[in-house]
Amino acid sequence: MAGLSPSELVEVETVKRPQESAGSAQDTAVVTGLSSHISTCWEDARRHKDLYVTPELEKCRRQYVGEYDSATKGAIAEIGGSEAYLNITAIKCNGAASWLMDALARSGNNSWRLDPTPDPSMPQSVIDQIKDQITQKITEEGMVDQGQIAGEIEKQYETQRQVQVEESKKRARRMAAYISDQMVEGGWDVAFRAFLNDYCRYPLGILKGPELRTKPVMVWEGKAVNTKLQAVQTWTRVSPWDFYPAPNVKDINDSYVIERVLIPRYALVEMKGVEGWNPEAIDEALANAPEGSALAASSPGEAARAAMDKRDISVGGGASKESVAA
Repeated sequence: MAGLSPSELVEVETVKRPQESAGSAQDTAVVTGLSSHISTCWEDARRHKDLYVTPELEKCRRQYVGEYDSATKGAIAEIGGSEAYLNITAIKCNGAASWLMDALARSGNNSWRLDPTPDPSMPQSVIDQIKDQITQKITEEGMVDQGQIAGEIEKQYETQRQVQVEESKKRARRMAAYISDQMVEGGWDVAFRAFLNDYCRYPLGILKGPELRTKPVMVWEGKAVNTKLQAVQTWTRVSPWDFYPAPNVKDINDSYVIERVLIPRYALVEMKGVEGWNPEAIDEALANAPEGSALAASSPGEAARAAMDKRDISVGGGASKESVAA
């Protein structure tokens, strides 16, 4: 895990600006202004979260793992008491997550379904077909009674309506199977389970998606199976420690939301030379965090996050050499 210090933070937008714009003074000014705006938003969101949200997350983490805060430890030590923590919170949280998972996403069953409309719209081609059939029957049988003609029209229409109802059911079943396949391929079950675990441990859980990502998939080409890169809808769980909404918002749509993303260093290196990525900005990001960064030490929640992830924050400022935060 790693991060850039606030003054060294390099946003994804800066790294991924078009190469052809690098030499343009106007485009450079736009990118610089955008980077400055994002950095300002990041500082505001991080400061607000560290002040109001991170202490609550840390409290939840300690209760889940069975750990007293420093003040309580000091009070216990003063009276020579035991620091044994009779922890039942983890049992309750894990039990609640299991119950919710079983109720909302039972293995082999979807927690949702698609129902076709009970009265599907009649296609114009079918209406024209009914008209032709009625016209033909009137001509062949010499039907002149208006009541008889109206009855025949209603009969034909009802017959075709039932056909459309059955066709709607088939289409709904095919679409449900298609959506279910997308969710399996996109990692919905794994992300949803992780989201429920967070929801039961903390005051919030974040589930992100659908997000298009390019993945290798197996496809039939003639009589052979080949691997191709395709855009796949994916779902991911966002850690509450990496989620930074704008200060004082009540709804996620009220303002901006920042997610701290950890990009492996090798992934950034691989992007050099790829259209749409700026190699100079990549080199800058890699150079600014050669041994991790000071972000772990500067953020009150980083030590708790490191404890949850079982990382040693005494190495490289609390960050791994393999990742860069953006």
